[in-house]
Amino acid sequence: MAPVAVDDVADALASAEREVLVMGTARDTLGLARRVVPRDGVRFRFVYPGHVRRSTATEAHLAALIASGGLVRTALRVPADVLVVDNALAFFPGRHAVRGEVVGVGLASIVATVVELFERTWAGGEPFDAQGLDVREQEVLRGLSSGWLDETVAARLGVSVRTVRREVAVLMHRLDARSRFQAGMRAAARGWLAP
Repeated sequence: MAPVAVDDVADALASAEREVLVMGTARDTLGLARRVVPRDGVRFRFVYPGHVRRSTATEAHLAALIASGGLVRTALRVPADVLVVDNALAFFPGRHAVRGEVVGVGLASIVATVVELFERTWAGGEPFDAQGLDVREQEVLRGLSSGWLDETVAARLGVSVRTVRREVAVLMHRLDARSRFQAGMRAAARGWLAP
């Protein structure tokens, strides 16, 4: 496969008619996702690994994607970097592209396989809301703001106390808080706690 020029990627995104799928690993080796801007009439879906929730810069980028109409999920494991336009054109790391309409060479099955991989990863992912919280983080915050002990939160969520404490530590880090009280104040200021 011949390398695809950056202009080809921009042209493909501009010509999208139905849907753009973006699956990116931690380093986002394609470097394409930051150039994707959702627009009316075209559905944009993004899947990233869960740990991107801990990066303030990435969190802000994902919140901007959501604000512009994109749908974002995070998954435990994201198997590849790929950008798919209208289920017909797939861009891979190294700026290679596969066009699905070239059926004689078997490339249509490659694009179909990539779309199926995306759909499976999407189905197993957690929705990313504008605050960047997944369902478990929201429940942990709700429990802590209700004054529950870690043991109570763990029992209600069906996870270990260690998992709850790890979630609290991650939330405190994201909020740049030195205490749980400070984390609660900052979460409330960001609108992360329901009234």
